[in-house]
Amino acid sequence: MIGVGVLLGGVARLGASSPLMAVLSPAVFVFVVGVLYLVTGAVWTSRTEYVLGVWTIVVALASVYVALPGSPLVIGLGGGGGLLAAALVHSGQARARRPR
Repeated sequence: MIGVGVLLGGVARLGASSPLMAVLSPAVFVFVVGVLYLVTGAVWTSRTEYVLGVWTIVVALASVYVALPGSPLVIGLGGGGGLLAAALVHSGQARARRPR
């Protein structure tokens, strides 16, 4: 995460405007979280985490495309919706594995 901060600081130092930084900063952090979910799914062979990682990356890219004022809404609804969907899938899987 320090690297992301350094990257964003460099972008700002190169003269990026405030609206650009307001869209880019959260999107880059959401992108990193998506990559972490992607790697987690690959390492633990968890399809749910892998799909959640892909979805989170798509949300991060979409938030940059939408720009302000819709960017935080895309991140909140898209990212939060993806996490809720993953929780429901995990809950269903745990319920299916439980002995009756």
